[in-house]
Amino acid sequence: FGVYLIHDNPMIEKYVMPQISALKDLNEFLLHCVVIGLVFAKIYKTILLYFIKSNVKMSRKKERVRMGRLSKKINKKINNVQSITLRPLFRKIVGWDELQNSIDTIHFFLNQVADISSLPKATGILRQVQLADTELLRIVTDILTNNRLSYWLDYGTLLGAVRHKGFIPWDDDLDIAMPREDYDKAMEILPKELGKIDINYSIGSGEAYGRLFVTIYAAGLVLDIVPYDNVSKDSFATSEELQAKIAKCRYYYRKHQNKSHEIYRQNREKMIGSYVKDDPIWFQCPEWGQNDRLYDDSVIFPLRKIKFEDYDFFVPNNYHEYLSIWYGEYMDFPKSGVLHHKGTGDGMHNQAKKNGIDLKELIAALQAIRPLEL
Repeated sequence: FGVYLIHDNPMIEKYVMPQISALKDLNEFLLHCVVIGLVFAKIYKTILLYFIKSNVKMSRKKERVRMGRLSKKINKKINNVQSITLRPLFRKIVGWDELQNSIDTIHFFLNQVADISSLPKATGILRQVQLADTELLRIVTDILTNNRLSYWLDYGTLLGAVRHKGFIPWDDDLDIAMPREDYDKAMEILPKELGKIDINYSIGSGEAYGRLFVTIYAAGLVLDIVPYDNVSKDSFATSEELQAKIAKCRYYYRKHQNKSHEIYRQNREKMIGSYVKDDPIWFQCPEWGQNDRLYDDSVIFPLRKIKFEDYDFFVPNNYHEYLSIWYGEYMDFPKSGVLHHKGTGDGMHNQAKKNGIDLKELIAALQAIRPLEL
């Protein structure tokens, strides 16, 4: 990232460019080794399981249970063998450690000589999608604010606001978070309010109780709304104990999908605890959340406003600590994770082109929707 901005820098020429050349040479060889290794591991595992299953009678329930346990043991043994023998061997054959050192070298010197916050804005279709997304964000957050519902920018949207004063140059969607109490109200209010607007929105809940999304999918616009739950600080002796409960609750959801929202609420309160107002500790809802990060109430509240694409939006009170908990050194160049909404393989930002939508007309239509009309 950003090497093109600093190609005349002697430090880059000396330390970074040789590493990039080495990475290009290794790329094709590494890909072939990965594919061959996975194929052989799969064949070995399949043959072994088939051989054992063919020699075990499956007529009785007791034997089926025994077979299931035996299969789990075999899988565990195979995984252990792969981790102990195959993986170190693979790393040595392909020069994995040297490859990682090359990546780390590029990453280190890039962060020494380039400021990621100075990268230029996106261009072309992606930039038009970002501008349209911004108007969608403004409309949705106006509705939330008018109904006295709290929200804050989250994930890459918050990172972009703090680091770039707008979208991360390669980002193509939006994320906001809400306290569970306000999120439950938003699930009822947003469909009604957006229904008053003469634009083809889609709105619904995904991952059962875990996420609300507002999209103009044909144009590649995506806004995710994720609820945050909380519990009293005094409910658990250590943060590790709470994180274990969150993981257990997430495991329950993965095993019992398609239940009602009320069942998920009851299960969450039984395993973790009830939503509280005084001195809570916050965490992303277990049904949707992909992590066990915990936030003190003072890190998020009271909310404050900062600029995002020339509009003011709410963000966590201590957004530096919030982002540090989430991303670590968030002002550094990332090592991975650029476009994540691949869609059909060419990114969400190409949806409008595929569907014949004029993004400039869509932006103008969204800009015309003002708070008083809501």
